[in-house]
Amino acid sequence: MKVDLGDIPCAGYGDHQFDFPALHPELPQEVRDLLEVVIESAVTAESDPEAGRFCSIVLAGHSDRNDSGLSPEQRRADELEASTLRAESARAFLFDQLFTRLQSGGFLPPVDLASMRNVDMNVVSCGSADLNHPTPSNEQRPQNRRVQISATMFTPEL
Repeated sequence: MKVDLGDIPCAGYGDHQFDFPALHPELPQEVRDLLEVVIESAVTAESDPEAGRFCSIVLAGHSDRNDSGLSPEQRRADELEASTLRAESARAFLFDQLFTRLQSGGFLPPVDLASMRNVDMNVVSCGSADLNHPTPSNEQRPQNRRVQISATMFTPEL
C-alpha cells in the first residue's frame, strides 16, 4: 500500500543560508509536525528491513533569483549551488534524526546514506527555476529560498 506522507515546504532561509538544523526550529509547528511523521516513517521502515516497509524521500532545494551584477551563467551557478546546499543540509538533518532514533531504540543504524536498506533520500537541485514569487519583494524572497520535502511510505497489504 502506498501512503503519501505529504509535500512539506520548509521555507525561510536568508540570502546564501542553507543550514537546515538552524531553520528547523523557526519553521511553523505544523511543518515540524509533518517532518516528524516523515522521520518516524523512515525509522519504522529502517528498523525492520525484513518487514517490507519502504520510505522514499525527495528533497528539492530552491533558491531565490540572484539579482546581483553577475553574468547570467554566474547567477545560475550561484542559484544552483544554494539550492543544492539547502537540500543536502536537509538530507543530512533527516539522516541524523534517523540514525539517532534507531540507535536510541536499540536498532543498528546505517552508517551512511548508502547503507540504508529501506529508506531512500534523493536530492534535487532546482536553483531558481520554480519560484513561489517570480518578482518578489524583499519580504517574499525567503519564501523562494526553501526545501520542498516529498515523502511516500510503502507498506505490504495486510
